[in-house]
Formats: sequence, structure tokens, C-alpha cells
Amino acid sequence: MFLRSPKLYILDESADNLDAATAEKVIRNIESHAEKVGAGIIYISHNENIMKRCGNVINLTPSPVRHAA
Repeated sequence: MFLRSPKLYILDESADNLDAATAEKVIRNIESHAEKVGAGIIYISHNENIMKRCGNVINLTPSPVRHAA
């Protein structure tokens, strides 16, 4: 399934356009592989179901950019 085994996977909207059953299979396979090779996963997603799987969630909200004086 994977050609290389990095220590960190960054998944940007990796399953957000899939139906729920297929998304679950994809995420489960990625998590299983990451666990086998000792890798971490960073999910970038709007999907609440994916966020619920995570131990830590960082919520980014739009805010004005402030420049240091």
C-alpha cells in the first residue's frame, strides 16, 4: 500500500470526499499502517468523525493578521 514508511503522515482532507463507509476503511488502513511502523498522523480535516478519532485537536479559525510593532 505504501512505498515508503515515513515517521509522520500529514493527511490533508484525505477522506473528506468519500462516502462514510469508504472513508472509514481508508482511515483505518492508514492508522493501522502508521501503528505498525511507529509513525504519527496529522489530519487536516473539516470532518467531525475524523476529528473524534484524534487525541489532540487544534482548531484554526480565521483571524486578522497582526504585525509586531
